[in-house]
Amino acid sequence: MFNNLIESSSHTKEFKRRGSFLLFTTATYLVLFVVTGVVSIYAYDAHLEEQTTEIEFLTFVPPQAAEEPPPVQPTGPRSPTTQTNNSGQSTRTVLVDSTSNPNNPPPDVGTIASDVPPATKY
Repeated sequence: MFNNLIESSSHTKEFKRRGSFLLFTTATYLVLFVVTGVVSIYAYDAHLEEQTTEIEFLTFVPPQAAEEPPPVQPTGPRSPTTQTNNSGQSTRTVLVDSTSNPNNPPPDVGTIASDVPPATKY
């Protein structure tokens, strides 16, 4: 019955030893990280001597387009105009509604825009 005794004494010496190892390892890593950070700051070369205080403004200047000659107006004699019901405005051949109107969608989908401009309200 007394062959297998359970030891119930305190293990404070072992905890102190393990704690000191943990503290020493943490302090060592902390010192190494700080030293690495300071060395990397001093090792960085920012080329400060090459910087100047001059400001350069870069702008895009488009190339000049070739000048087109003005259209030639015919100077020949004009024929007399006849009285018609032509009021000077063109007549709309097809009534096309605006594409932003959700109540009247276009009948088909196309890849090329229509020649006729959409009807506008005056």
